[in-house]
Amino acid sequence: MNNNALEFNDVPDWWALCFQTDCPLAGHCLRHHVGTLAPATLTRATCVTPHARLGEQCRQFATREPRQWARGFERGFQKLKSRDARYELRLELTRYFGSVGSFYNYRQGRRVMGVLKRQHVIEVFARWDVGEDDVLDEQWTGYYFDHGEEQVDYPGRSR
Repeated sequence: MNNNALEFNDVPDWWALCFQTDCPLAGHCLRHHVGTLAPATLTRATCVTPHARLGEQCRQFATREPRQWARGFERGFQKLKSRDARYELRLELTRYFGSVGSFYNYRQGRRVMGVLKRQHVIEVFARWDVGEDDVLDEQWTGYYFDHGEEQVDYPGRSR
């Protein structure tokens, strides 16, 4: 996804839409905004039901504000000066991400990092004298369509 205005085809086809115009959060909700972008030819979609609402709140609310995202940190490893530093940093980030497999998925850019993971990776590399601009392979601001986890990739797909 790029920094241009959101288009309906940017949204994964599995992502639940909302058409509840009476919801008090509608003006701030990405699910509702995407529902307003749905083409007239759309006749079937996964939708949020009124049962998701709890008074003034909604269990399916997704902020309409774009966020900072990042992918991969191979560049950071290339900047490390010693084998020992690479080894120690790999151990620390493996513990942080929870497994060797997760570490390599994030390192190689197969998983997307949100704000907290992105910042943690930058801070770990900073302790090894790698500047922020030299750590991450790709960064962007955009919308996030989740499955409840940050690793979901969301390139635009047509419906």
